[in-house]
Amino acid sequence: MPFIRKDNNDTYYAFIKKIAEKIVHFTFYLKGQTLYFIKPEEDKKEILTMELGKDIISFRPALKTTGLHSEVEVRWHNIRDPGNPIVGTAGAGSETNKESGKVTGSELAKKLNPKSKKVITTIVANSKKHADSIALAELIKSSDTLIEGRVESIGIPQIRTGVNIVLDKVGERFSTKYFVTEVTHTINDSGYRTSFSIRSNSVKRGTV
Repeated sequence: MPFIRKDNNDTYYAFIKKIAEKIVHFTFYLKGQTLYFIKPEEDKKEILTMELGKDIISFRPALKTTGLHSEVEVRWHNIRDPGNPIVGTAGAGSETNKESGKVTGSELAKKLNPKSKKVITTIVANSKKHADSIALAELIKSSDTLIEGRVESIGIPQIRTGVNIVLDKVGERFSTKYFVTEVTHTINDSGYRTSFSIRSNSVKRGTV
């Protein structure tokens, strides 16, 4: 990974976010007094299954097919061999997806819009391996927006950023495994509530 310098105008949050976006599929979050900077463990087993009407108070999902890429290609000038540019690629289905019967965002893009390939020529790549990692990061980033949602549930302390959960009885399309991206735990006159954001880069085949 190339050296990244903090700009004086950047907050530390913005600086860390910039680093996370330049490394293949990393995320960061605070837990207590500790900052975690890790690869999202979206292939790990879910910590629990939640049901609408039982644990889930409300669920607001959104499925977005615009902005998906079927393939990403990164091209950069090769100073050692100007006639052969550095080229990296990431093709449909390269995202992390361990569930059978699902189609990823890039695979869906390939089906719905075969011309949805993205070519990047503005990011410095110092090797083919580096260019491949940039391409994969961009493909993953676009596919992670396939399904996003917000859930409000009864208070569940185990839910935190970086874990996987399964939502059930929320319709065939959205009853699946999700990665938790942000969590707020609240205690007030209404009791203990947990509100959290989720995402999924794949959808059940045949539902879109």
